[in-house]
Amino acid sequence: MSGSVLATLGTVLAGIIQIFFIALLGYVVMKRKLISERTIHDLARLTVDFVIPCFLFVQIYQGFSLARLLEAYPICLFAPFSIFFGSLLGLIGAVVFNVARVHRRSVVAMTSFCNSGYLLIPIAMALFQGEEQSLAILYIGLYILFFSPLMWTYGVWLLRGKEGERSKGVAGLITPPAIGVICGVVAALPGPKSVLSHVEFFIKALEMIGDATVPLAMIILGAILATIRMNTSLNWRGIGVITAAKLFLLPIATIGLVRVFGFPYLLGLVMLIEAAAPPATNLVIISRRYRGDDHFVSSTTFITYLFCIVTLPLFVGFYKIFFAA
Repeated sequence: MSGSVLATLGTVLAGIIQIFFIALLGYVVMKRKLISERTIHDLARLTVDFVIPCFLFVQIYQGFSLARLLEAYPICLFAPFSIFFGSLLGLIGAVVFNVARVHRRSVVAMTSFCNSGYLLIPIAMALFQGEEQSLAILYIGLYILFFSPLMWTYGVWLLRGKEGERSKGVAGLITPPAIGVICGVVAALPGPKSVLSHVEFFIKALEMIGDATVPLAMIILGAILATIRMNTSLNWRGIGVITAAKLFLLPIATIGLVRVFGFPYLLGLVMLIEAAAPPATNLVIISRRYRGDDHFVSSTTFITYLFCIVTLPLFVGFYKIFFAA
């Protein structure tokens, strides 16, 4: 048992270290003033408006099918459940602990949306082998399919600054990444997929653009962290609510959900990993792109990643010990 827990700890640590290592580049170049804050804003805009939509389109186009959707429907339902339950926890916590109003929407966003892909796909590839690995990646992919439109609509709405709020109505919620998801689903249907199979070079080009998503997101995160004075920017009430809700209460609730409904072991483990993951790094990009509360979001993201080095492997280790067949 102890060996299993230690192996899990090492896997999670490796995934988080990868993220911090890439983010370190952005931190260093910003600290050395090789790039400006305006450059980071423009880079965030490029990433949100073009790179991420290409990534989402290709991932869904290559992996989505109605048969797979029917096979793994619980993970599809879990995505909106975890988001809105996280929202409820964040809202209640922000009100009860009197978090400053300027940060409350950011608190709700950060308790709602996890790092569902960048961190978890490498972890799943290290934790599982063979057929289990393929199935785990499928579950994560389907989670992302239902998670992404909500993050790039509801999440953007939560994180918009005053300037972003000038665009009102439904049209303001249709962001480029959401369009990428919708186009990916349509393109994955038998008819369109048959047509696109004749222009595979086009899909490859989009895939090359999308491959830049992870390093760009991490570099932007590191650069934004470099602009923060941690001693004056931290709001510990907000950080405490996010840490308690996202890294403790939501995983505990998920374990209870798996126990009550008796989900298969692997499916339940993927659900738990998603629930216990720290806030999405894309929230930093969204808050910067739409001129929101980006200093609070980025500094809190940094701290929650430090905390999850302990909390995530503990929850996964607990699950592997007590839920293994």
